[in-house]
Amino acid sequence: MPDDLKTASGLSGVLKQQLGEAGLSDDAVDREFMSQDIWHKGDTAEFVASPNSIEQLQATVRAAHEREISLNPRGGGYSYTKGYTPDRENVGILDMSKLAEIVEINTEDMYVTVQAGVTWAQLFEALKPHNVRTPFWGPLSGIGSTIGGGLSQNNAFFGAGKYGTTGDSVLSIAVVLADGTLVRTGTAGTQNGKPFWRHYGPDLTGLFCGDAGTLGYKAEITFRLIPLPKAEETASFEFESRDACAEAMAQMMREDIACEIFGFDPNLTKVRLARASLVSDAKALSNVIRGQGSLLKGLREGAKVALAGRGFMDKVDYSLHICVEGRSATGVKEDIQVLKQIAKGLGGKEIENSIPKIIR
Repeated sequence: MPDDLKTASGLSGVLKQQLGEAGLSDDAVDREFMSQDIWHKGDTAEFVASPNSIEQLQATVRAAHEREISLNPRGGGYSYTKGYTPDRENVGILDMSKLAEIVEINTEDMYVTVQAGVTWAQLFEALKPHNVRTPFWGPLSGIGSTIGGGLSQNNAFFGAGKYGTTGDSVLSIAVVLADGTLVRTGTAGTQNGKPFWRHYGPDLTGLFCGDAGTLGYKAEITFRLIPLPKAEETASFEFESRDACAEAMAQMMREDIACEIFGFDPNLTKVRLARASLVSDAKALSNVIRGQGSLLKGLREGAKVALAGRGFMDKVDYSLHICVEGRSATGVKEDIQVLKQIAKGLGGKEIENSIPKIIR
């Protein structure tokens, strides 16, 4: 191919034919917006390509490869670490948000397959009627961040205390390589195979977990499923020193009980609480009430949160928050008592557990 055709503008024209007007934007406002994350602004991309199928994704990547043009994959745009922002000219943004189909929910073999542009919230809500979820079930930004982006960063939060980061719940990945070839890992890569098992030969699945999108473009991800927990308990503690708070977290992790353990330092606490609004308070309270399993318990827990308000954190130095879940209320209560004793033994003082309730 002549060098004068190996340009981003030349590729843009080709992709507009392949993807249609809705699948390719060279508008200056779109390009600038899609070239920045929450914290950083990169060089402005030459175009934004938005494939809506795996076949379109392959064709886009193949065309870019032939012209030696880089494509930076972008999910929900919730990165704050330059996860996809261009660092030079002649780069295109590969917008993955239109690959947003939940491909299969299999409650017999206990797996779910989704396209990379599905959000964590979308997946959780789709699985809820089946009374299942993924072991790790999303970061704090999961209401808008995508599963493909999360797996590329191997992020952590909900469920990570017990089940590990995103990659630890993955069974298979369908990846488009730099030349447009589609590769499926695990048993999904066999002829007529189903993605029920990860370790089929070398662990190629792990190769693409936490790769920041550098080794291939994730098209589909398969997670294993677990039953939704029957009960959960939360607790919060105040510590006077960072060392005591950190030691409590470490000891709690060794018990392998909590599904989430997280802490705030004084500065972060002030920032978080200052950002919130009356509207967000009302929404959070509504979520607490609806998430308690019964109306009576929901009203009771909601009343506790409302009475505590935000003032209970005013004089807190270092705060530690935990969530325990399980098959029975009795078992969960026993488990959380173990963690409460650890906190107490290190000088922790139990405070109102509004924060883990609301976050959940």
